Amino acid sequence: MRTGGEKMNCAKSKKCPVCGKMFVGRKDKRFCSAECRTFYHNERRYWKRHYAKFLVKRAGGLMRFLKSLISG
Repeated sequence: MRTGGEKMNCAKSKKCPVCGKMFVGRKDKRFCSAECRTFYHNERRYWKRHYAKFLVKRAGGLMRFLKSLISG
């Protein structure tokens, strides 16, 4: 049981998912800096837009490969 004079240690260090740096901040803070936060969200937005194109291109290559196996 805590007495009134003790302080609870709420500061837990977390690891930034972009650069891997350890940092201390609010409970809901995920990134060590604004640069890491911006990079993460821009990268995520890029892949959301371009992932379908990537899959179509990849599937086309796979289809050509499979046709070449069938035709000899």
